[in-house]
Amino acid sequence: MRRHMQTHMEGRDRRFKCTVCPYSAADRSSLVIHQRSHTGEKPFVCKLCSYACARKSHLTSHMRTHTGEKQHKCTMCSYASAWKINLTRHMQLVHAVGPSSL
Repeated sequence: MRRHMQTHMEGRDRRFKCTVCPYSAADRSSLVIHQRSHTGEKPFVCKLCSYACARKSHLTSHMRTHTGEKQHKCTMCSYASAWKINLTRHMQLVHAVGPSSL
């Protein structure tokens, strides 16, 4: 947890520098992920379709399109979505709940 909190601190040590652009990171893994934006490397590949991405979390999110999993559920009606942004939009448009209330 301490390491995670350090990533949010001002003036943190960003000693891992990108050789292509001004980006710098506090940890090596963040730099590796960033460098994929330059190389186009997409090591995470969906086994069910042609989707590929640079981050494991993006593949995990993508897999919901195949499984139909809808983990974000409205507390005011039966609406559910695989993505939090869709639930947020639903709450604002259907139930007039502002972002500060979510």
